[in-house]
Amino acid sequence: MKKNIVVVVVLVLIVVGIGALVFIAGGSSSKAPSILPTSATSTPGVYNDTTAGFSFKYPLDATVQNTTDQNDGGAGNTTLIVKAKSGEEIQVTVSPFDENISLTADRIKKDIPTMVMKNTKTVQEGVASGALGTAVQAVYFETATTREVWFVTASNLYQVSGLLSDPRATFDSISTSFTF
Repeated sequence: MKKNIVVVVVLVLIVVGIGALVFIAGGSSSKAPSILPTSATSTPGVYNDTTAGFSFKYPLDATVQNTTDQNDGGAGNTTLIVKAKSGEEIQVTVSPFDENISLTADRIKKDIPTMVMKNTKTVQEGVASGALGTAVQAVYFETATTREVWFVTASNLYQVSGLLSDPRATFDSISTSFTF
């Protein structure tokens, strides 16, 4: 369990770092292709992953790319939402999670003691249809370079990450629009 969270955190940091390097290097201003697995569909502005059982809204001027994470045996996936004009990137990582808990900042600190978290607060994210329409408890926090929202539902750990340097509006609109 602890190993899964550590692996996921390392993956998140690597992808965010690569995204930052591409942005700093002046990445291409053309739209990235939309790459979706067969289990995912995308209506303009809505991403839907039928295998993992979730969807979220994203800005119409963004593209969505999705990959299967091979480090966890292909069971998880990472979705990258990119706004080409502004260079904003939001990453959603979904990994299997073997506990049915309401994630807390204390739990994250226990599993990943080296992670430095600031501006930590408990928030409500998305709507879990299986839970009679109730919001999912989540943990919002910031690291030195990112803002994060992590939550557990339906046997998955969800990690939504964005750069602190990007405007918060896009991050908030995506992270609060999840449905399950």
